[in-house]
Amino acid sequence: MSCNPMQLGAEMVAVSPSRRSVTLADGWVCGCDSLISTLLLPKLVQAMGQEAPEAVCTPAA
Repeated sequence: MSCNPMQLGAEMVAVSPSRRSVTLADGWVCGCDSLISTLLLPKLVQAMGQEAPEAVCTPAA
């Protein structure tokens, strides 16, 4: 499971820190060693779902 090093213009719909993966809107699942996101914190926390660290959930609310 891997993608090109950068996916410009791709819409991210889910992030899984435990699986080290990002799911894109077209259904593609990309493995990643690191992730740079320009999403606002509340959107990133939403994309992480239950895997979002509690330390970022409160500030994101």
